[in-house]
Amino acid sequence: MKTSKSAIFLFELMFVILIFSIIAAVCTSLYAKAFTFSRESREATQSVIIASDFAEQYKSGKDPDELNARYDKEWKESDSANTTYLATVEAESEHIAEVIVEKDGDQIYSIKVQRDIELTKAS
Repeated sequence: MKTSKSAIFLFELMFVILIFSIIAAVCTSLYAKAFTFSRESREATQSVIIASDFAEQYKSGKDPDELNARYDKEWKESDSANTTYLATVEAESEHIAEVIVEKDGDQIYSIKVQRDIELTKAS
């Protein structure tokens, strides 16, 4: 049985297209996962920065009721109803508070903070 060169070429071309399609699907999936991972990492980093800032302000004596902020999806402060992130400080006792960063109502980061208690010498 004699096979023509064009049939072999067509089979080879179809095989290459199949392999290319599989590789393209895998690469697209990896790119989507990497993009999601990058966004989540950026979100976590920004949450830690903001929570640390609020913790330092609380430790320096600022009233916890004054420490709250709203941010849009680009982490820019926002007063509008179009907020994505919310950072608050909730006092647990006189010297302990919790800094909470939320995204659309879900907590993404929190840290407990303790103010230094000033000791005075008894005369």
